Amino acid sequence: MAAAALWFLTASFAILLVPLLTALMGVPYGSVSIASNQGLYLSAAPEDRGVAAGIFQTCRYVGALSATVMIGIFYRTGVNQENWGRVVLVMLALSAVTFVMSLLWRERKAA
Repeated sequence: MAAAALWFLTASFAILLVPLLTALMGVPYGSVSIASNQGLYLSAAPEDRGVAAGIFQTCRYVGALSATVMIGIFYRTGVNQENWGRVVLVMLALSAVTFVMSLLWRERKAA
C-alpha cells in the first residue's frame, strides 16, 4: 500500500512525503521481519534451523542486491520523475508476483 502511495510522488517531489512514506513502509517491514524469523524457527526442525536460517538470510541478501541493481539501472540517466515512476511500477509488479506466489505455495507431503 505504501509502495502504491509512492506513485503520487511522481507528480512532484514533495520532500516531506518521502520520509513519511518511507516510515510507513519500514514499520510493516520490521513487524514482518520479527514474525518471519519466529515462524522460521518454529517451523524448522531443530536440527535444520541453521540451514533454514542461512537460506533465509541468503534470500534477504539476494533481494538487497537486486534492489541495488534496479536502482543502478533505472537511475543511470539521472534521478527524475520519470525514472522514479518506473521504479515504483517495477516494485508494484514484483510485489504482485510475490503475493501470487505466496498464495499458490503449497507444502508438498512426503510420498
